[in-house]
Amino acid sequence: MEQRNPFRIRKSEQIGTASTFHRLFGPHMTKMLEENRDYLWDRLQIMRSAPGGGKTSLLRLFTTESLLAIHGYNNMPEYKSLYDAVQSLGAINENGPAVLGVLTNCELSYAKIEYLNIDDTDKQKIFLALLNTRVLLGILESICAFYESNYPDDLDKIEIVPSLAIQTDFKEFFSCFNGKELFNSARDIERDLCAIINSVGKVNLNGCPGTSELLVWKAFGEGAIHYDGQIAPVKTLIMLDDIHELSFNQRKLLLRALEQKYPAVCWAAERYDALSNSQVIFDGSTQGREYNDYRIEEWASSNKTNKAFFQKGLGYIADQRVQEAKTIEVSDFEPLLEALERKKNITQKCNKAMQTVSERIQKTILKEKRFKPWVDQLDLSNKSVLEQAVEWRTLEILINRKRKRDIPTLFPDLELPSEEYDKMNSSGVKNAAKLFIASEFKIPYYHGLDSLKALSSGNIEQFLEISGDIFEEILAVRTLKPRERKISAERQEAIIRKAAKNRLEDIPRRMPYGTDVYNFILQIGQLARKKTYEDTSPYAPGVTGIAISQNDLRKLSDDNFIKKNPKYERLALVLREAIAKNILETRSGQQCKGQEWFVLYLNRLLCAHFWLPLEYGGWKEQSLKTLLQWVSEPTLENFLQEELLLHE
Repeated sequence: MEQRNPFRIRKSEQIGTASTFHRLFGPHMTKMLEENRDYLWDRLQIMRSAPGGGKTSLLRLFTTESLLAIHGYNNMPEYKSLYDAVQSLGAINENGPAVLGVLTNCELSYAKIEYLNIDDTDKQKIFLALLNTRVLLGILESICAFYESNYPDDLDKIEIVPSLAIQTDFKEFFSCFNGKELFNSARDIERDLCAIINSVGKVNLNGCPGTSELLVWKAFGEGAIHYDGQIAPVKTLIMLDDIHELSFNQRKLLLRALEQKYPAVCWAAERYDALSNSQVIFDGSTQGREYNDYRIEEWASSNKTNKAFFQKGLGYIADQRVQEAKTIEVSDFEPLLEALERKKNITQKCNKAMQTVSERIQKTILKEKRFKPWVDQLDLSNKSVLEQAVEWRTLEILINRKRKRDIPTLFPDLELPSEEYDKMNSSGVKNAAKLFIASEFKIPYYHGLDSLKALSSGNIEQFLEISGDIFEEILAVRTLKPRERKISAERQEAIIRKAAKNRLEDIPRRMPYGTDVYNFILQIGQLARKKTYEDTSPYAPGVTGIAISQNDLRKLSDDNFIKKNPKYERLALVLREAIAKNILETRSGQQCKGQEWFVLYLNRLLCAHFWLPLEYGGWKEQSLKTLLQWVSEPTLENFLQEELLLHE
């Protein structure tokens, strides 16, 4: 059935055919893998993110079915960028897929093994046996897909020839090497294991298959797959999704085993939830050693190049989703979003802003003529009314800064050089002025495709959720008012701010320590608003986060410190949950005042709730003592909400 609002298709599993998946997903996430192109096929790769980060979609892109489809796009212009991206990573070549990609989900049936009344060694053997078996079945199916043969009817054409070092152990567990016989053996083993897992009462392990090795990883090196007597010209890529669903012991066992080198390549994906406090807060990865660790949200905003590429990908995704909606005959999303000054009431507000701020400055000049050269050099030509208002408000911020820095002058009429104005001016101040104008005169600030991209906070699902809300309104408007072709900037902002409010209010319900996290975020929001809206805009364009010194950060990651100061465990857990759920974005190694700082930025969607800028940069350092108070003491929520209502 056709999806009325294609933005509501969130999970890649909900997207049917490979061509539809490729069209909706695009090539942009593959950019993340490029920096480790030389190591993709000889060491473990782990993709991590908050829910909705795009991990599963990225893995699905490299399945055999997907790679076969991509290879078939060779001469199709609309898929050229996807073809080139996958080819550059070595996953396909001119002859077809160079990789046999198998995707296995580590769903909850594995974790149920932990509840069996058996010793830990037997639990591990059953877990690894079931995992090996399901991966093997996936490989057999992928081989048939690669050769475009029927599964399971043509499995007898397959022969597995492991290296001599693993042949004995492989045959002892699976009993054979022929594809058809392997299929029957693996299916029987899976049936027996599932019967044990689902049993009630005492468990009988007599004759139960088990293993303590990743046999399939060891067996499927290059040259191990034979089809019709010919060696398959592919590497085997085993991809494990949702390993955070495993039990603590299973995940620990699996990751320790996967850090060894195997003939078969392995990629894995999990949510931050599975990481320890130290790994989430202090980033305890082993990047560049045993495995490569990708943190999707962090990658998406780690530098200008990645940010631009990721946001370009969001634009692509939005356009493709719009094209899927048969009820709207447009090819791009952005034309559906009305520009700011098209409405008469917005133009009136912009005029009022320009006149009000310019009159305030003219009154200032009557008292302090020294600022007149700064006014005279304002270039308002060829600027919209809103842009003129922003220029005036920028000047007002700089005048306030000059007044604050100077001692009371005995010569208020001594004109200031225009060069001083130029030196003080910056894009950050202008962005702050734009925010101030929007806030004071109730002019929409959060609107347009660029805002939607920024509001994603590096998370594809968050982008789809907000864009889907706006697209839903577009569909409704076109039904009720067919002549209305676009959604106004005011409605865009209203929808965005409603989504932001819902995201904030949902925090206590969607995570452990949710109430503490909620209170913590309110405190950050209150501090950020206070600092952002100072009349001198000292942190232009504004404050959107806090920072902890590296020394304090180490304390929160130190078990001995927590043991001696147990009250700080609560703070560490709050930070862990907020980071893991992408409520707070992290930046490590930020330099200021001769120290390194760990910065915690508000999720960009929450910035819209607190009327803060969407740019990064501004933050205020805080002590652990203060942060603990924020978690422990009642918030000033009522005061904050009353202040925010002034801007509705």
